[in-house]
Amino acid sequence: QRGEFFDDRAEHGGRELENLPSADVVNLQFGWKFVDLEGLFNKVPATVPIVVTMHEMATFTGGCSYAGDCERYLRQCGNCPLMDSFQVNDLSRRSWRRKQAAYHGRLPGKIHFVADSYWLARQARRSGLLADLPVSVIHYGLDTSVFRPLNRKVCRELLAVPSDVPVVSFAAASVT
Repeated sequence: QRGEFFDDRAEHGGRELENLPSADVVNLQFGWKFVDLEGLFNKVPATVPIVVTMHEMATFTGGCSYAGDCERYLRQCGNCPLMDSFQVNDLSRRSWRRKQAAYHGRLPGKIHFVADSYWLARQARRSGLLADLPVSVIHYGLDTSVFRPLNRKVCRELLAVPSDVPVVSFAAASVT
């Protein structure tokens, strides 16, 4: 199972960045389809640090949010199985190259990548795009006095769920 494909370009071609205010640091979160990555990296002065917070793999692949068993991102993408492509220079390869130019065009010490898990950081460090760039882990913060395990028996009683019925929790942005 593989995830969605995210294009590194925006429909506005960078015009969405025309009124970008000056900043001491830029933190790029999930910008796919909203921000033109190449345009952003060209617009932000080379002296301004950019921190890219990764929530999935598209930052260091040709665009797939989850590569599954595909390891093309370890060198450079192309022939993308997610896109059913048999072309070396397909959209995934072109996107990979644009990201490479953007990331490696920054001054040393002016770009940093942050993963939300150790697993994601390991994959990022293995990738051909980020292998020589700094990657750190910052886990999501949760208030453990609110988000904590509760007594299962009491919860089942409160929710009227029989004790002999299996319970599966599921959440997704898209079930497709």
